[in-house]
Amino acid sequence: MNIKELIYKASYVFANNGIRQITAVLVSIFIANLYGPQGRGEYVLFTTVIGITSIILSLGIVNSLVYQIKHRLISVK
Repeated sequence: MNIKELIYKASYVFANNGIRQITAVLVSIFIANLYGPQGRGEYVLFTTVIGITSIILSLGIVNSLVYQIKHRLISVK
């Protein structure tokens, strides 16, 4: 497997992860708008903050894996 093919596969994984993360943020915003005015704002705020934090951490993990694969620090078979 050459580097170009490896980068293509890694970018595919990153794109799928990005689509999932954008969807999670949109769902969090929708839930906050739906349940916030009904007096459940603190619960919605907590779950939204946790969700966005997990999305940011997930981006870091994916970027780290792509970097390690690209520099042959880990092997993918």
